[in-house]
Amino acid sequence: MAPDRSQAAKKLHDVLASQQLTVPKVWDKLFFVWAGAGEREQEIRMLVSQLGLASKVHVLGNRQDIADLIDASDIFVLPSYTEGIPLSIMEAMAKKMPVIVSAVGGIPEALDHAGILLPDPNVNKADAVSVLVAMIELLAFPQVLLATVFFSASLI
Repeated sequence: MAPDRSQAAKKLHDVLASQQLTVPKVWDKLFFVWAGAGEREQEIRMLVSQLGLASKVHVLGNRQDIADLIDASDIFVLPSYTEGIPLSIMEAMAKKMPVIVSAVGGIPEALDHAGILLPDPNVNKADAVSVLVAMIELLAFPQVLLATVFFSASLI
């Protein structure tokens, strides 16, 4: 679930056009819902189509039922270049959902160690995308996460 109102095409392209997210084992587990409206909504729809992702990415446009969409989601992702303090993050955290968000604007303070903070994409976009992909893979494949935790614990 990724809510959005602005800069959506740039964000979507950065995330979805990344070669890192085209690994079939990841895509088999993922289904993106993009909620929100903005001046570039049609551009986003065309980009999803051009990338051949229409079966995996649904651009819903403006919605009033964000809380319901969050209820139906497993992971909340808000990759962003600029934000204030988005209410959608608070809604996802209140529902105890894994939250993956960019370290921009008021997000780091709002998150307060309650989720995964991506590097600021304004500083290093490649790092932000790499961390996002790694976190999605870990959350999509919990057995890998568990094996990593147990392996790390055995080294201590």
